[in-house]
Amino acid sequence: MGNNRFLTPNDPLSPGREYPRLMHHATKPPVKVANARDEMALGLEWSRVYIPQRYPRFKYHWSGKNIIVQNADEEIALGGGWAESLSVFGAYQGPRRARTEDRDPCRWVEEWSVPGLSPEHRKKIKAQLLRAEGAFERSPDADPETAALPCMRQAFDGIAGVLDDAGILREDLLRKEIPELVWDSAIAGGWWRRASETRQDIFPEQRGHYWVWLDDSRDSKELFRAETRDWEARLLEAPGRTMPAARASAPTIQESVQIKDNFLLTAASPSPEAASSAPSAENCDFTSEAQRIEAVAVYTEAYQCSAAALGRTARVHRADLSKWKKGSLPAASDKKARIEKVLKNKVAPTPAPKRPRGY
Repeated sequence: MGNNRFLTPNDPLSPGREYPRLMHHATKPPVKVANARDEMALGLEWSRVYIPQRYPRFKYHWSGKNIIVQNADEEIALGGGWAESLSVFGAYQGPRRARTEDRDPCRWVEEWSVPGLSPEHRKKIKAQLLRAEGAFERSPDADPETAALPCMRQAFDGIAGVLDDAGILREDLLRKEIPELVWDSAIAGGWWRRASETRQDIFPEQRGHYWVWLDDSRDSKELFRAETRDWEARLLEAPGRTMPAARASAPTIQESVQIKDNFLLTAASPSPEAASSAPSAENCDFTSEAQRIEAVAVYTEAYQCSAAALGRTARVHRADLSKWKKGSLPAASDKKARIEKVLKNKVAPTPAPKRPRGY
């Protein structure tokens, strides 16, 4: 805008700035003014230069619906799954695409933190995921998301079976950890395409490491409900076995002391199979990947926590913890030093921060 933006009624007009003219606002319709006095009366938020207005505007949805919103409040009230252009959905719709090398349903298995889960168990879980992927590839359904649902249920059953055979299946694993691993695997494997690694308006719900769009159907919202009930029933019916439930609260001080004592004993006296690769965390130099993986497994089992809790205690991101286990953190890294200090000193895990209600 030129200096004539601030003309007084008696100031001469600049050439080419005759009245009447349109004045523009960020949220209001344009207004025609007849003279400088009218222009000044509008206020400083008005401009002679055109201002693109955000509202009213069209919003488009996964379902194909569209709507016009008049202001920010109406836009917020729509909720998730809406975009400002139909083209945004294009990359996540249509027939399934050719397989690419970066698609790997087993991507997150090594980082999955379940107390008592051994490398052999992880191999069996990977086998179950590969079988589910084979079923997905053989599915005749042209819609990838529709084809993915039965394969995800198959993966859920397979993973639960591995944990059940190992004697470590619990109610909290059925309700949270196993579904999250299945979602991670389906998205990493390309079975479920309507997902992103970061939150977006069209991906408002978090599942595992990703953000996804789920419609209001029962299949999407309660995908593993039937499988969860079946496994809960099996646990209750197993001879001489009751279904272990998730701990409802943090350990007491006395329990924490006992946990630490058990941790010392477990770390100092590994199983015969692991003796050569997993010395106690206190004396361990963490030189091999097997030692590092075993140290994390011992810690999470002793404290009945996830690897994420270990990461919070060491103040590192879960990706850094994964790098540490693979030996890819620099030798002089502060993150590496903090992780190993927590393990050697048996520092109690840091609980996850509480989120506000409705977050």
